[in-house]
Amino acid sequence: MSQQLNLNFHRLLKSLLFRISIVLSVVYAVVLNVTRYLNLCAVPDISSTFLDNNSSSADSFTFSGAMVLIFLSAVLIGSFIGSEYSEGTIRNSFIAGHSRKEVYLSNFIVCASASVMILLSYILASIISGAILLEGPQLEINRLIISILSQCLSMAAFSALLVFIAMLIHSRSASIAALILGTGIMMCFAMSSTTTLNEPEHFTNHAVVYTENGSGEEKYGTFQQANPRYISGLPRAALEQLNNAMPINALYRVYLNSSESAPEDFGVMAVYSALFTVLLNLAGIMIFRKKDIK
Repeated sequence: MSQQLNLNFHRLLKSLLFRISIVLSVVYAVVLNVTRYLNLCAVPDISSTFLDNNSSSADSFTFSGAMVLIFLSAVLIGSFIGSEYSEGTIRNSFIAGHSRKEVYLSNFIVCASASVMILLSYILASIISGAILLEGPQLEINRLIISILSQCLSMAAFSALLVFIAMLIHSRSASIAALILGTGIMMCFAMSSTTTLNEPEHFTNHAVVYTENGSGEEKYGTFQQANPRYISGLPRAALEQLNNAMPINALYRVYLNSSESAPEDFGVMAVYSALFTVLLNLAGIMIFRKKDIK
């Protein structure tokens, strides 16, 4: 197992695509903060007029990049595992005496590590460039650390899903295309489900209320109106559990609520991410053991 891991990490570190992904994540973080800095310089009152209190701070973009970096991870993992099939690396691993379990787990560990390194590169670059160009960080240090750990666990769980799909596809180009398409669909679902769960149960409407005596006098009043898009009962409970279990949903929730969610919310997401990773790897190993490797 250790030999297989060393070989895969060696391949990863030599990969031009992995190096480009690290550079792109850093550049993306810096560009976001530079753009915000230029906007604030051009319109000094924009922060108080259009932005919230955290939007001009060093950590304003810390967790938003994950929703873009998942596509970099999809391309990298699809290319990395697809190359193993096309170059015969997997067959050579079997010839060298490595079991299918070792091959699968080593691929997962290396791919998850690559995705987490890309994410951490972005977060570190975002915090540093934000601290230089914008105000100091607004998040408390413990909440910042918990949010970072939560996104790292969710990114590892997401990598487990990408590896699971990629190990079933022999073609490198088909693997990359499938992972990009799947990532886009999951991201749309994450945004849609989060929006649905955040819908209020009632709307407060303002209307003109006429007096009962018919005198023609008017006064303004408010009344509660049921929100037709609000879901309750079993469908809501099921959607909440699915929202906690899916890795991209967890990444998106940390991005939206890093300054609002309670620590126990992050704990729930961490537990779901760990369970998701373990169960998906077990399922992947079972299927990979029966897969015909050409």
